[in-house]
Amino acid sequence: PGMQSIYNPAECEEERRLAYVGITRARKQLYLCCAGERMLFGRTSRNRQSRFLEEIPVALVERKDEIAQRMQEQRSRMAQVPAAARPAINRGASVGGSYEPARSAAAAAPQPAAAFDISVGDTVSHRVFGQGLVLSITPMGGDHLVEIAFDKVGTKRIMSNFAKLTKV
Repeated sequence: PGMQSIYNPAECEEERRLAYVGITRARKQLYLCCAGERMLFGRTSRNRQSRFLEEIPVALVERKDEIAQRMQEQRSRMAQVPAAARPAINRGASVGGSYEPARSAAAAAPQPAAAFDISVGDTVSHRVFGQGLVLSITPMGGDHLVEIAFDKVGTKRIMSNFAKLTKV
């Protein structure tokens, strides 16, 4: 999530939804990358990976960490050198990396729950938006786009597999 929305649960949830939509639009492969640091307004800023990456099931992700792989190869070569001849290694170095799917985007999309038991007119609860009334349901692939009129935040369109809605 961007810094503008990180402290606003509704805006953060909207960014989560947009990330989900973007990920599920990939046709063959999807590469997710993270810049460890970047220049912003003339200053270098360090960046964490999006916390949304942590929400992707581990079984669907293949981590490609080139820096860590090079460090491992170097350690393997260094293990063959006598300890006294080895240079000091910064053991606290952080490593970056990127993600790519282990399967196709269609296979990586969250699968629907065994029974989708929400209907138009039902009252549902969302952990961020609270309670709301289901206005419409549109099937989309293996998921459902649910339009909900929430009591406190207005109308939202969210994917059912991603939103973890509970029927009230």
